[in-house]
Amino acid sequence: MELVAIDHAGIVHTGGFPVISFAERLRLLRRASGLTQSELASRAGVGIRTLRDLERGHVARPQRATVELLADALNLNGNTRVEFDNAARGVVTPPGDGAIRNLPPAPQLIGRDLILAELGDLLPDAELITLVGVAGVGKTSLAVALAHEVASRYPGGVVAVPVTDAAGETDLLGAIAAAFQVVRIEGLIDHLRTQPALIVVDAIERSPAAVAGALSQLRASLPGLHVIATGRHPIGIEGEYQRTLLPLDATAGATLFLDRLRRVRAHEVSDDERDALSELVERLGGLPLALELAAARGRVLSVVEILSRYGGRVLDLGAGLRAAVASSYQLLDETERKVLRLLSTFASRWSMELAESLAEEDIVPSVDRLVSLGLVTLLPGAELRFHLLDVVRDYAAERTGPEELAALRARHAALVADQVAVISAALTGAGQKQAIARLSEIYSEIRYALVWGSEHDPAAALRIAARLPRYWRARGRSEEGEQLLRALMADPAATTVEPLTKAWAILGVVMLAHEPGRIGAQDPEDSGLHVLDEAIALFATAGDSSGELQAHGMAAGLCQALGDYETGLRHAQGAVAVAQRSGRPRDMVVAQNNLIWHDIRVGDLTAARHRLEVAERLARQIEDTRLTVVVRLNLAEVARLDCRYADAVMVARQAMPLLVELGEPGLHLRLLCTAAHAYAQDARLDDATAILADLRARPGYEKNRAVRGLCTAIEASVALARGDRRGAAERFAKAVEQLTEQHDARDALEALVGLAVSTDDSAERSDALARLDRLRARQGMSLMPREQKLLAGLL
Repeated sequence: MELVAIDHAGIVHTGGFPVISFAERLRLLRRASGLTQSELASRAGVGIRTLRDLERGHVARPQRATVELLADALNLNGNTRVEFDNAARGVVTPPGDGAIRNLPPAPQLIGRDLILAELGDLLPDAELITLVGVAGVGKTSLAVALAHEVASRYPGGVVAVPVTDAAGETDLLGAIAAAFQVVRIEGLIDHLRTQPALIVVDAIERSPAAVAGALSQLRASLPGLHVIATGRHPIGIEGEYQRTLLPLDATAGATLFLDRLRRVRAHEVSDDERDALSELVERLGGLPLALELAAARGRVLSVVEILSRYGGRVLDLGAGLRAAVASSYQLLDETERKVLRLLSTFASRWSMELAESLAEEDIVPSVDRLVSLGLVTLLPGAELRFHLLDVVRDYAAERTGPEELAALRARHAALVADQVAVISAALTGAGQKQAIARLSEIYSEIRYALVWGSEHDPAAALRIAARLPRYWRARGRSEEGEQLLRALMADPAATTVEPLTKAWAILGVVMLAHEPGRIGAQDPEDSGLHVLDEAIALFATAGDSSGELQAHGMAAGLCQALGDYETGLRHAQGAVAVAQRSGRPRDMVVAQNNLIWHDIRVGDLTAARHRLEVAERLARQIEDTRLTVVVRLNLAEVARLDCRYADAVMVARQAMPLLVELGEPGLHLRLLCTAAHAYAQDARLDDATAILADLRARPGYEKNRAVRGLCTAIEASVALARGDRRGAAERFAKAVEQLTEQHDARDALEALVGLAVSTDDSAERSDALARLDRLRARQGMSLMPREQKLLAGLL
């Protein structure tokens, strides 16, 4: 039989464990909630005298309505509320197994399933887990949800205790006792000595010494006690497991935003808003507090307007957000603050190596501290594994003085220039794919430095931009890159750059301007040929054989477009000489590939094929993907001109998988054109038509005049093969106009031959033949056997 006794203080005892009266229970619950008698009375809507009488035990049986009002005002739920009601009716309810003594309602979590499961698995082995993170990341919600999840494991009880500012160790121990609804901590220790219990201690940074002392005392006395703590830094006591809570990923962030948005407006998001949503979530960094504040603006603003208004200034979402970040910043010493300001110079992710290069000193201890506070996010497994939330970056930037900021941005630009110079050297070698990927990884930093440099230090920006043309071309950004380079080169402030940078910038502008299909051949004065001579001289003086070779190759291609085949041959031979001097196989491949145009020009397809076969073997040996693709493209074109259509298609198809990995949309379009042309000339019309449809659907098609001209010529060949001479003539005539003054004059020559043999208009035919003769004379080009045969049929 259960013995029940009452001591001199009016506290009920059952089975040796103190079970408090309604008066004492009410007083403890009020104190645990941080409320005065006046505040609780006001919140519950009862008189202050009534509340005082209840807490003094002067009311034996309080009215049920009063009890309900007080329970609501104290936010009681579950077993805590049952025990409160029973105590009011004089019913003794000893602690039951798994009873939740004092927890806020279980929150609805979004995007936290994995870490919730991980922490649940960790708890049996970890007596103390501290959830650390920047303010607003959701530490408290996760801790409370975890406590509800595992409550059945703790028959001694599960409670949550918020730490108040300047609380002492005794205050905190008293609050924990009150949360378990007992008067003295000694009695709690006696009872829990053999019963597992769980305490959630929230906001430890408010009084870290008191938390450390109180928990050390309890854990020393209670081997079955487990603690989940939350704060902006760890407690720092023995046996502590620290877990940094990261912001939500993009999917979970969008889900949370939409959930909160539905609470302030009835209608669903529009298509325009959905487009803006992903960018908004990214800008807010997945931080739950920022997402909720932004969603609250949805009562009067659309998602597009929220992004426009706050996307560039996340801190302006609310004073609470700024105060949350500021409170974490205040935890740092001056060295750590300086490092955080330095790290805010990075636009995106960064590595420790990059950060220390920028700092020019060892900053590992400071970064470690920033990670432990959640101010720096760590992404395990990635090389660029460190990241600042935008709210943290923006706040740190606000704390950076103008002179310090200018110095940091200049150092950042110099660091980016060094990185780009090293990585871009591999853009012409076997490591091109990796180099493109690496530049893509740091392109946020590159763009950040270019924007700053363009305004504040054009010479620094030019040092970066001059090394990027091959990357821009591979990523389909030729026009954007050319415009930036031209603007920087025209800026008087950039005249201080070293000669080698100027040489790379000259080469880059010409390379981007003359990407196949972007711009047609021009007069020599406007083509960039004369400035390439300057670049070649600068490269030679600097001993940069790679730049010299590329400039010779570019000049040879320009001469081809301009019809200056003698000068073109001189540049191609100059490239061979540089390649032989450098002794590098890749340079030999480039030089030999550039010479095939002269073989084709004089109609020596056998020499062109042999030259390309040697070049291909070398390209494969050095594992240079881009060169292999370029050589195979030319091999396919030589096979087509030689009427070996099946070989042309086979070689083209072998190169296509490599292009998928490589990028360079211009090369991909040209390769597809060669395959489609071969199909059309081989009377495989359905195959040709299918590739044409694919071509037109690809990115970059509309901007590529040469490719559009080739597609028109292929359509004409298909029409001619189907007996539609009029349609063929119309298309060939259009192709001639599209292909004239493009990079490869041979394309225009083939279109003129097609027009001459397909039109039934004698005047049009005569004009086509006259233009053909002029083109051949200007370019020094020979007709291929197939073309000679077609034209012979006109006589």
